[in-house]
Amino acid sequence: MSLFDEIQDFSNCISLYSVSKAKKCGYIFEHNKKFITKKIISKRGQLSRPTVHLGMVGIIAGVLVGGSLVGGSSDNSSQYPEVDAATEQQIPEADLVSFVGNSLEDMNSQTLISTKPRDQIIEYQVKSGETLSEIAEKFGIDTNTIKWANDLSDTDSIKPQQKLKILPVTGVAHQVVRGDTVYTIAKTYDTNPQAIVDFPFNDIGENLSLRIGQIIIVPDGTPPEKPRPAKAPVKVVEGPTVDAKPQKPQDSGKSTGTLVWPVRGLITQGFKSYHPGIDIAGGSGDAVVAADGGEIIVSGWVDNTGYGNRIMIKHDNGLVTLYAHLLSNSNKVKAGDRVSKGQIIGLRGSTGRSTGSHLHFEVRRPGAANSNPINYLK
Repeated sequence: MSLFDEIQDFSNCISLYSVSKAKKCGYIFEHNKKFITKKIISKRGQLSRPTVHLGMVGIIAGVLVGGSLVGGSSDNSSQYPEVDAATEQQIPEADLVSFVGNSLEDMNSQTLISTKPRDQIIEYQVKSGETLSEIAEKFGIDTNTIKWANDLSDTDSIKPQQKLKILPVTGVAHQVVRGDTVYTIAKTYDTNPQAIVDFPFNDIGENLSLRIGQIIIVPDGTPPEKPRPAKAPVKVVEGPTVDAKPQKPQDSGKSTGTLVWPVRGLITQGFKSYHPGIDIAGGSGDAVVAADGGEIIVSGWVDNTGYGNRIMIKHDNGLVTLYAHLLSNSNKVKAGDRVSKGQIIGLRGSTGRSTGSHLHFEVRRPGAANSNPINYLK
């Protein structure tokens, strides 16, 4: 075998090895993409665009480099049978269809719409025969949101080819002017200021500062000059008494499998795709109790993701509950402690990205997205 042939065979081996490693990296990314998504959301959407752009550049570069290497390879099955068996085996179409969960024909004929909240207002062109309600249902918002964004009255009709502004969520869009604050905007549009702060793509800093000209999405807001649809009554929830006293666990911190309300007050914001918990508003300093028995895994102000002073409890059934925006220095427990259901763990406050005294309460399941706490509370 000539030197040229040996160099060519060595190059082919390197290219096959690189492709194998690239596939492995792809599998690792697929396995960890939920974690990456959570980190992006925790930064309030600030890193989403650069991350996507960087990822696309990396993918394109990988395809160009990998494609050029693979394209120049020759058949080396007789010299390197173990490499061919591991990397050059073609996946049958039936197995490929099973892997992606759709037939190739379906993939070509269907448009997959992400369930994640969009980060900006888009423009949509009306199709022939479409109604306002059909368009609203397609984008998961109500018809009033489309009317308000496009200055349509109740008697106005839409026409084919007409272009409509579509907000990412039900509510209104507001352009910041001098003197605006999160609180004045919330008051203007009759909504909860915490909902404005929690919408992940509203670029609002830790000090709740706004920029003149900035477009703010106001979830569930209604313009003051427009008729306002009736809102569901605010739910009053029962929790521990305000003057409840701390207690020690009587059952060694065992989980019971059911959750009790961690604090009493008003539910001012519910569970949404971008708000993975519920907000229970009430007096600052009110007692917050463990929803069930378990082990304290986090206690304190550990980062700047907006939760402020928090506590997290891991329960025996695998659930994890989170209690955020607690009053500074009010935690009654530390990491490693065992607590019982109903035991006081801290006091309600307004630390972190918070616009007023409330408890942000989450229920997390291992290996899955957050669950609506209402489904667990008794």
